[in-house]
Amino acid sequence: MNRRKGKIAELIERQEECVKGLLDDMLYYLNLLDLDTGTNHCKVFTAVYLDGDKTYEQVSEECHLDVRTITRYVRKYDLLAEKLMKKNNTKVENN
Repeated sequence: MNRRKGKIAELIERQEECVKGLLDDMLYYLNLLDLDTGTNHCKVFTAVYLDGDKTYEQVSEECHLDVRTITRYVRKYDLLAEKLMKKNNTKVENN
């Protein structure tokens, strides 16, 4: 199955330096969420976006989650990124 790119993956490819702060904020938030709820969002986020070109199947095997769950998490991460960018008034160039 081909890996469908989310908005964050596109931002990382285009403007890696500009997105570093956003990724740090997201990892911090996801770490807190994991501690509070006992989930593994930080591990999934790192596997999908920061550990190279892994497919959702590879991430699901690594994190012991269903592929549909990974897809749902990616949509949530995209929404979180949009909210954080609006909150921080981050402007990203559209190339």
